[in-house]
Amino acid sequence: RRSRRGANARGESRTMPNALDSLRSLRAISRGGALSAFARRFTAGRALFAGDDARDGGETDGASSARARRRSEPAEIVRIDVMGRAQYYPVSAGDRVNGYPDMTVRQLCDALDARYASRKLPAERHVQQLVAKVATADDATTAAAAMAKFHHRRAAAFASMKLPRKRHGLTPQSLMMFIGACHRVGATRLALASAENHNAMGLPMIKPALLKLCEACENVDQVLRVYNLWRKEGWEVDASIAEAVVMAAARVGEADAAGKWLAEFEGAGIDSFDAAKCETAVADKRAEMAEMPDDDGGEENGGEEEGGDDAEGESESK
Repeated sequence: RRSRRGANARGESRTMPNALDSLRSLRAISRGGALSAFARRFTAGRALFAGDDARDGGETDGASSARARRRSEPAEIVRIDVMGRAQYYPVSAGDRVNGYPDMTVRQLCDALDARYASRKLPAERHVQQLVAKVATADDATTAAAAMAKFHHRRAAAFASMKLPRKRHGLTPQSLMMFIGACHRVGATRLALASAENHNAMGLPMIKPALLKLCEACENVDQVLRVYNLWRKEGWEVDASIAEAVVMAAARVGEADAAGKWLAEFEGAGIDSFDAAKCETAVADKRAEMAEMPDDDGGEENGGEEEGGDDAEGESESK
């Protein structure tokens, strides 16, 4: 018995240092917050982060769920063009099982509402799939409301579990996709309003998004709003936004406003500002406007005058 106890003691002495080293390592990681945040994120409120193998709003048996998990089919990466810029979004195997790719904007919104009702938060890819389906201005309005709802539901869920929320519910990629969708269906006004209220919608603002929005502007007032939003974000007026503003103003037919901005930016001495390109755009627009026919009703007035002359002639002949 003594020798056995001695062996056990010696065995414990050989194994305990390794366990202690592991414990120390885990404690060191947890002090940095990485381990504790990781554990809280995937243990608290498990239903909120449930997978989407089963159909929304329904239950499947354990065998079918296990088979769906064992398949581990790779997600399909869809490429779309957003105003000349490539964007990508994923469609998972669960999304295909749920039929999301074949749904309309309204149907997918209903499916996301079913996820909220069953305490399963949608992922950003679901919002991106929704935005990619936008085909009309009404679809764009519905998608904007869905994006805001996603942000607020996600923020409320994280707050209820006391989880740290390091970023908004969506990424800049979703903002770029939404601007492109609005431009595609002629709803630039909605894209601009969403950009101005990006914090309420959970959309982090980035410079490329405002540059694309400037390209989509339909009048000089919208151009001015984009420029003011750029400055409101606290970004320095650099060559990229300066050229975009001048070119956009010229494109929408406001050559005088474009010329004023051109003189202002050129006088500010902005680095790398291509004044020659902007001057060419303004000059070309002025020449184009000068060649346009006068729509002030000159022909109609001339017709009336001719009719008046004929009437006078007739009266004189009488």
